[in-house]
Amino acid sequence: MSEQNAVKERNKTTSVVFVLGESRVALNRKPITDIQIDDRFQIYALTEEIFDPISNESLGRLKLYKGTGKIVDIQDTMVILQSDRERLGPGSLLSFGFPSEKIFMPFNGVKEGDLADRIPPVVTDILHSK
Repeated sequence: MSEQNAVKERNKTTSVVFVLGESRVALNRKPITDIQIDDRFQIYALTEEIFDPISNESLGRLKLYKGTGKIVDIQDTMVILQSDRERLGPGSLLSFGFPSEKIFMPFNGVKEGDLADRIPPVVTDILHSK
């Protein structure tokens, strides 16, 4: 894939425009249509173009996944994505009937410019039914 095609591909998806913390990011809303609270997205980075060392044929680019999250806030030009990986907070094993604090696990090295694709609802339903 040429650099020009990579830029075109990048313009068809949304991207991380601001890192709010290890488990929260802002995404550019412009390319996203019909967005709703709780919609799920996966965040990833693309490697440089990879070539076969023997044939010199382009093999494309790898997607390096950094995590998944849910939309928790929708604004005019951006949305906030919260990691959907959770663990129970301190004292959760001995909560004595009190609700345990949820701690959201961080995305894996997320940074501005990383890409994000919506996870179709059907996939989300299948993943959460197990």
